[in-house]
Amino acid sequence: MMSEPLSAPQSPYREAFLGYLEQKARRNWENKIFYLPSDIRAWMNKKSPGESVTNIVRLLSSFYDGFPKITADKCTKHQLVLAVLLHPDVNCGHLIDIFVRCNLSDDYLFLYADSQSRYDSIVEDLTKDRPLLPRSYTQYDYKAVIDAFDKVQWAFCPASLELHMNTNFPSGPCILPFLHGVVINKKGGTANVRHYKIQEGVLESKELKKALESSKHKDPKFGWCYEFAIKSYVAGWEDIYKFESEAFRGVRTQEGVVKYLGEYHLRGAGDTSPNHNIILEYGQQDLDEYLADTYPPVLNTEIIAFWEDLFKVAATLRSLHQFEYKGEDGKIQYYKGWHGDIKPDNILRVRGEFKLADFGFTKFEKDVIGRTSTFILGGTQTYGAPECDKQRLGTITPHLQTIDTWSFGCVLSAVATWVILGSQTYDNYRQVRMLEIADLRLRAKDGDGGGSPSGDDAFHDGTKVLPSVLHWHDFLRNSSRKADTISCRVLNLIEEKMLLESPSKRLSFERLCEELEDIILLAKNDHQKLTEKGILKVIEPDTLEALLQLDKRAPATATPIVQVNTTQNTGRNSGSLSPDDRSQLRPRSERVRKSERLERIVIGKTANREGAIKTDLVGLGIVKEDPETCDSPQQDPADAGETASKAFPSAKSSQDLPSSSSKGKGEDIPVINLIYDSPVAAHAGAFTPAIMGATSPPRNGGQQLFKSKHPPGSTAITNSSPTEEMQRTAPLMQKSIPKGKGKEVLGWSGYSGQDEEIASMITQDDNFRIPATPPEIDNIPARQIATGSTPRPPQAYGQPPNVTPSRNPPPTPQISPDPVSEHYQLVGLSPTGMQSPSCAIFDEYARLEKLWGDKKGLFSSLLSKIPDDPWLKNFISNRDIVFIVDNAATMKPHWAVATQVLITLAMKIGPLDKDGLDLIYTIGSNYNRKEVTGWAIPKTFRNSMQSSGEEINHMYKTNMKETLEKIFDRYTDTSKKMTLIVLTDGLWEGCANNDDVEKLIASFLTKLKPRLKKWESRWFSIQFVSFGENEAALDRLRNLDDNMPTEEDVIDTKPWWFYDVSKLILGSMTDGDDKDDPTSPLPMSPSPGLSTAATSATFPTPPAPERKSSSRRKRFTDRFK
Repeated sequence: MMSEPLSAPQSPYREAFLGYLEQKARRNWENKIFYLPSDIRAWMNKKSPGESVTNIVRLLSSFYDGFPKITADKCTKHQLVLAVLLHPDVNCGHLIDIFVRCNLSDDYLFLYADSQSRYDSIVEDLTKDRPLLPRSYTQYDYKAVIDAFDKVQWAFCPASLELHMNTNFPSGPCILPFLHGVVINKKGGTANVRHYKIQEGVLESKELKKALESSKHKDPKFGWCYEFAIKSYVAGWEDIYKFESEAFRGVRTQEGVVKYLGEYHLRGAGDTSPNHNIILEYGQQDLDEYLADTYPPVLNTEIIAFWEDLFKVAATLRSLHQFEYKGEDGKIQYYKGWHGDIKPDNILRVRGEFKLADFGFTKFEKDVIGRTSTFILGGTQTYGAPECDKQRLGTITPHLQTIDTWSFGCVLSAVATWVILGSQTYDNYRQVRMLEIADLRLRAKDGDGGGSPSGDDAFHDGTKVLPSVLHWHDFLRNSSRKADTISCRVLNLIEEKMLLESPSKRLSFERLCEELEDIILLAKNDHQKLTEKGILKVIEPDTLEALLQLDKRAPATATPIVQVNTTQNTGRNSGSLSPDDRSQLRPRSERVRKSERLERIVIGKTANREGAIKTDLVGLGIVKEDPETCDSPQQDPADAGETASKAFPSAKSSQDLPSSSSKGKGEDIPVINLIYDSPVAAHAGAFTPAIMGATSPPRNGGQQLFKSKHPPGSTAITNSSPTEEMQRTAPLMQKSIPKGKGKEVLGWSGYSGQDEEIASMITQDDNFRIPATPPEIDNIPARQIATGSTPRPPQAYGQPPNVTPSRNPPPTPQISPDPVSEHYQLVGLSPTGMQSPSCAIFDEYARLEKLWGDKKGLFSSLLSKIPDDPWLKNFISNRDIVFIVDNAATMKPHWAVATQVLITLAMKIGPLDKDGLDLIYTIGSNYNRKEVTGWAIPKTFRNSMQSSGEEINHMYKTNMKETLEKIFDRYTDTSKKMTLIVLTDGLWEGCANNDDVEKLIASFLTKLKPRLKKWESRWFSIQFVSFGENEAALDRLRNLDDNMPTEEDVIDTKPWWFYDVSKLILGSMTDGDDKDDPTSPLPMSPSPGLSTAATSATFPTPPAPERKSSSRRKRFTDRFK
């Protein structure tokens, strides 16, 4: 019996489904109804109580009077289509067999494609079959059925979100399942930003849920939700969208940047271009809004913690300026970046962190050696650098990356105003600049004066920083509170190294971050000293607790106090106010005007207060440590806990409470002793007593700044000598010092900074140990070996040696390791009596340290030129120098010496490479440094080597071929010469074949020569500086030097201990220095009993032999005779 569809398909199952639809209906922010596909499929495949088959089976059976035309298994991929047909506005579920026959599946609905051809096919089949229609349709008007289906289907296929999606949706009918939809701002002329939420059950992508996890909160209206922002670009700004989309996709894994979650595009019928939308992590406030809604920090720990949070933006910009992009294939590409639009609007507060946003004017270019500038369009007028000012762009000129340095300096200047004087004065600062610029324009109009900036409130006059900015900084210095030990240092940095007229003189972000780290350390140290001297008083715990409770009760955003009281009282369970409640709402004074003024007082949270005070109270044991929570204003405290910013990382309490300590990354903060010639000391302008070796007890009542591993009262401590105690605490002290900072800020009392630098580097080697007893400081010879041998006579700095230098390596003391020497690391302490052996590289290091130190005082560093090497100056010009350091596990025993060799060579060459020195490691790139110049050279390289050395492990194996390939690929600008100086032991265990490097260099040089089109020789050269005694590795390096199958000899190899340090640099650049090679291999190290006073008389000095020329080189040179 043939089945016929019912003309009015009504059944209990259809009614049950429609009731389910009504229950599961959702509405988005535009009030459009939609259904989740997962909800529809769940009902279809569910069995009702007491039933043996699923709902869809019963539903299909109810459509026909007889045998069904379609079975449930045929509808597996068409369940949403069936749901659309069952919807009351369509009411044609009995037509499902024809829709299935025409292959209109659920997947097709989500393609959002033009369905007209598919619909025409369905109408054609319906016309042939002529099924009956419900009374709401004109009989046999199948076109009306299709129109109804097309209108309703969008409710069953809302837009699906995926992490990093890039999808086109049809504008108009497509339903975006978002809630809230509140406009965040309309500041930008290129795009609008809205704040959206999406319910937890609606978001199905696990990857996107994970990315949005920190935004999850319970909304009182919608339940558990995730939140995000969508940036929609205004028509006509297609180029800005492309710039920003590309930048966000490139930096999506970068820390400190607002997360890029994906994008979608809406295109309507007849639209020439789609509407572009980028989905981003939601920032509760931009920096301007945060400063307006938050009270400035007051306690020292609050102030420093706030600045530390903001300085992270500088670290993010450092990464963007020297950006490394790792593709899916694992290949790393190097870029230079310019943000181009640094301002408070583009620094967002995202759950307790400041993050960088808005990359509409950002530019990334391949990192080509010699290229330092690019063209930037747009940007900020207020915070922009003078060279970017629109009125000065008669002809567009390329800009250095330091345009971002200027902009960030302006941001710091404005923020310092808020920290010191609060929100009202923050706006006054802007008005002060506006007044001066208005005066400049009047004078320019009258012909009395120069130009003026295009921005009404810029920080410059069109050329240099406004005088009113510098005067305002003086005003802030005079107004700074006693407990603020950091803000004035920030102002000094802004004036001296950021807001400079010459772009080339401004700090790069690499150097800026180092300066900011120093400022943090100095500020903490200053506060501790002020407390110890009694200038600052210790704040009692009950006061701290009261401040903490008040801050917890304060609203997340600044609110007038009368509104806060009203909200608190009307939120009570009782319907009426109690007498106590009513008293809280009464005016606090019988004087009407006074009460009105008082009620206008705004209350809010204080920056970093909760985190800073909690750290102190946890240390005192008064409160328990809580997990950190975000500070989102939208978060419901009842469900997500009280908001808290990140705890200030210090083991000392903000007021130096006697027994405070901190958890996590916070360790005990030492009193900092500045080395006399360090850049930190130069800024500090004063010396501080050392914490170790002092005869008097600490001024904090005997409190130990570095905790011993022995318990108080242990005989292991009370019966030990000072040196033994120092040995025990050295590993703990290392942990207490921020990475890369120990050597610059810690010293040992009674020891000169110069000798300390040399000695502490040598002590990194596991072959050295701390002497058992400390010798008398006054009796230590200038350069004595740790074994206690007779020292050689000191040589005057700057004088030529009075004896012929040795061409053989210095002996190295061999002392059996012990637990102390195995764990003793470079922590900024120089064990007494530990001095470097006599060697050319050590002597040159000492000479350069003295020469640079004499010129690097607070004022002389600003006025004096960095000392250069007059001999090297004859050979190095228009040449880029790149240092390559082999950081394989096999180099670990040589790391201390390699550090000293690197710094020595860098100080000799640095002033001659105007673009700055580059430092590249063979394994990893976290500690690579680029374009390091000026006084920062030794400090930057030392910090980098120390940090890199700490991470070396047995897994590290160097593939020198890969390292050189990356450098060769980047050498595209051949207008400048280049020399690679490679510090290595030559083992290269990561290379597949022994001749990989030789073949690579030969191929590169062969292809390079035709590109150069120059007769000048050694345009590109490679200098290997060898370490270790492995004969096979040294033979490999000698073979690269002597037997390369290339027409031109551009490679040289010399050991680190070579008698002439200059030849370690010039060996690959000049023929004469290339031929001057050592005559003997590194000798065996002497026993501990052998005298290690390595003078030039210890080893005879034979003349340098003439190196044998290979037959290939002889044939090449014969051609020119």
